[in-house]
Amino acid sequence: MGTFGDDICYLCGKLLGEEKTDKDHVPPKQFFPKQLRGKFNLQLQTLTVHKKCNSIFQHDEDYFLDSIGPTALGSKTGNFLWNDINKRVQRPQGLPLALKVHKEFQDKIGSIYLPPGIVVKKFDGKRVWGIIWKITRGLYFIENKRYLPETTPHRGISIGYEPGKEFEVLGNAEERGLYRGIFAYKYREFEKIDRMNVWAYLFWNKIIVVLQFEHPDCECEIRKELKAGA
Repeated sequence: MGTFGDDICYLCGKLLGEEKTDKDHVPPKQFFPKQLRGKFNLQLQTLTVHKKCNSIFQHDEDYFLDSIGPTALGSKTGNFLWNDINKRVQRPQGLPLALKVHKEFQDKIGSIYLPPGIVVKKFDGKRVWGIIWKITRGLYFIENKRYLPETTPHRGISIGYEPGKEFEVLGNAEERGLYRGIFAYKYREFEKIDRMNVWAYLFWNKIIVVLQFEHPDCECEIRKELKAGA
């Protein structure tokens, strides 16, 4: 069984206890453009976590913002976010990451050059999906008051401008999120399919992300086989 209650760290599942704690924004605060935070006094969702647990994800959150954020240009909130990213990369400490992300924009695929004005954007999938999974675990904790272990079987389905066919399974699931023009999400649990969860996110009214994971109490066949072989 999972752990319930507000007195645990959703990142590690242990009691908050006497260790130093921190307020973790779910999703990260920097995903909400600074200009909009100030103008509208946005009240963002936070969870109390161990400070050392939270710090593990800082660099990957920075990478997610700088790598995926620019692809949201064209939406109103994406344009505001671009202003934040530009200011970040102009600082000395932001230069190494800016150079890394710059190399992810390429004008050819393999040895084939793309038409003028068209580029392909690559990204570090492990880091990007790691942050998507962190956000999922935080929202799951908020929605269910329950710890979702990091090791729970999960997989990223898609990232892009258009919803894939997997998005259709969410049907009429309620769209959630305090500021949906910046970040919105919906989810559904399938009782008849090993309690599989499908969650979808809309970042900056432009980027659609879909992820699925097993319920933490799932006793599906794969887990039974793993336990039997342990």
